[in-house]
Amino acid sequence: MTPVTDPAGLRDSLAQRLVDSGHLRSQGAIDAFRTTDRHQFLPGVALDAAYKEDAVPIKHDESGEMTSCISAPSIVATQLEQLGAQPGHKVLEAGAATGYNAALMGKIVSPGGQVWTLDVDQDLVAGASKNLAQSGIDNATATLADGAAGLPEHAPYDRIIFTVGAGDVPGKILDQLASGGRLVLPMRIRGSISRSFAFERDGETWKTVSCEMAAFPRGRRRVADGRLVNREEQVRVAAALPRLRVHRLMERAKRLQLRERLRARRAPAPGVARPGGPALRDIEVFSAT
Repeated sequence: MTPVTDPAGLRDSLAQRLVDSGHLRSQGAIDAFRTTDRHQFLPGVALDAAYKEDAVPIKHDESGEMTSCISAPSIVATQLEQLGAQPGHKVLEAGAATGYNAALMGKIVSPGGQVWTLDVDQDLVAGASKNLAQSGIDNATATLADGAAGLPEHAPYDRIIFTVGAGDVPGKILDQLASGGRLVLPMRIRGSISRSFAFERDGETWKTVSCEMAAFPRGRRRVADGRLVNREEQVRVAAALPRLRVHRLMERAKRLQLRERLRARRAPAPGVARPGGPALRDIEVFSAT
C-alpha cells in the first residue's frame, strides 16, 4: 500500500480512523478534523508523524519534566465529543499548547462562536497565536492568563474545557459558566490514574454527564486567592453554590463506569487470563474505586 503523504489525505485518514474507533461521532468535530492541518501546529515534526496516534511534547521544565504537549488525536477527539460545543457558542480553554485544539473548536463553533485559549507561558501563547493566524482561524484567541482563574471579562461561557490535568475543581471557573453550560475537566482519581469528566450546571447543582479515559500534564499555576476546590474533602466553593458536591459526582461516575464494564465482560476464573480480557485500564478503574 502506498503511504499517504499529502496533507489532505493525512487529514482524511486521521478523521476516518477516529470515526472508525468511535472517538469521533458528531459531524461538526469530524469536519473540523478533516479540514485542520495538524502538522501546521507542530513545526519541526515530520508530516506523517504529525498525524499518528501520539502525543507530542512541546515544552519541558528545567528538570526535564514535560510541562506541555499536543495530545494524541484520540484524546483530543474524546474531549471534543465530551464538550459538545455548537455553532455560536463561547468557549474557554485552559491549556493553549500549540493552538490545535483551539483551531478545531473555532471551526466547530462557527459561525458566530468564539474561543479563548489560555496559557501561563508567554512563548506558548505566542506560538499558538502564530499557528492560529497562519491557519486562518480568526475566531480563536490565545491569551496569557492562569486557566484556573479563567477569563471573567468574556464570561459567561457556554463551554469550558481544561486540557491540563487537575486534582481539584477550580472554584473561580464555576462562576464563569453559563446556566446550562458544560465543564470538561481531566482529574486525577487516585495517584496517576485520571479521567476526563464532563459536568453540567443544573440550576444551583451540578451533574456528571461523561467520564472518559484521559491523562494530561498537570496545570502549573493556581489562583491567587487561594485554593482550588479539593475533591477529597467536602467541596467548598462560592456561597451561591452550596449544594455542589463534586467528589460525590465523581464517585458515582466511577461506580457507573465500573458497572458498565463488568456487565460487558464476564470475569474469568481467578488467576486465569483469557484473550480479550479486561485491559489494564479496566483494572485501574476497579482499583481506584
